[in-house]
Amino acid sequence: MIENRLAQTLDRVVDTTYLEAFYQPSSGGLYRDSSSLPRTAMSRPRSDPQARGRFPEGRGWFRTDGRDGRWWLTRWYVSWPYYCQPGQRCPDVLAMRALRVAFQVDPAALPQVAGLAEGLLRSARPITNAVDGRPHAPRPDCLPGRSMNARRLAYSSSPAGRGPLVSKFSWTFLGTANLVPCAIRGPLGVELVDGSGRRLEVQGNPLAVAPVGDLPESRRWPREASSLELTLKWINWCGQGPVHLRWIGEPGSGGTAPIRPPRCTDAAKPSRLSVERIRR
Repeated sequence: MIENRLAQTLDRVVDTTYLEAFYQPSSGGLYRDSSSLPRTAMSRPRSDPQARGRFPEGRGWFRTDGRDGRWWLTRWYVSWPYYCQPGQRCPDVLAMRALRVAFQVDPAALPQVAGLAEGLLRSARPITNAVDGRPHAPRPDCLPGRSMNARRLAYSSSPAGRGPLVSKFSWTFLGTANLVPCAIRGPLGVELVDGSGRRLEVQGNPLAVAPVGDLPESRRWPREASSLELTLKWINWCGQGPVHLRWIGEPGSGGTAPIRPPRCTDAAKPSRLSVERIRR
């Protein structure tokens, strides 16, 4: 019912974002410098009036209201801090996460839509990572272009006149800095094959990693993407003939491409493909 009525507005948003400490409805000790206002993290006209208050049950809120031509524009926030799991780095900015209900509406419909927005903010209850001390629910898969962007690269170091010592295959995942927690589940990896597509005799070949890890939320101030990196390495190839690489997993798994293999450093030892690092 709420969604149907909100659909009558020109624009509406129910999501998570973050507010600087000064604007936080429940900032507590987050804001310590009263000499100047911090640079705003909100995309709103500077002239929009601001309001603060508390709902009857005690939850604090922060709101901006203004006009955009004939439309009334409201952004309404309650605090929605993110709590990291024990043992994981937890950027300070996550304490400033907020639940936002925003709408752009004809002024004639303002009382009804504002009432629905207030009802959403008053009834919303934190779950898992928005509740201090409770475990996380499983994170959703990271979605390319929405909660993360990905790139991958095959590369090697090549001293002059000699083949590379190590061939490396890397993936870098960048969060879109919208505080959407997600997981890179994979599998991600490579398969090394000869010119006819037969698998090479390489220890660990093929190698696929699953799950890869959780993509951290935004770490820096102002908004910057967080990252997760996976790197595989291949050493000591003493075989003959052309070598091809087949990527496993997104983006674009499937076909093969020729690569330059690492040089033979010890024919008495196996060629090996392994995980070099997973770094957050």
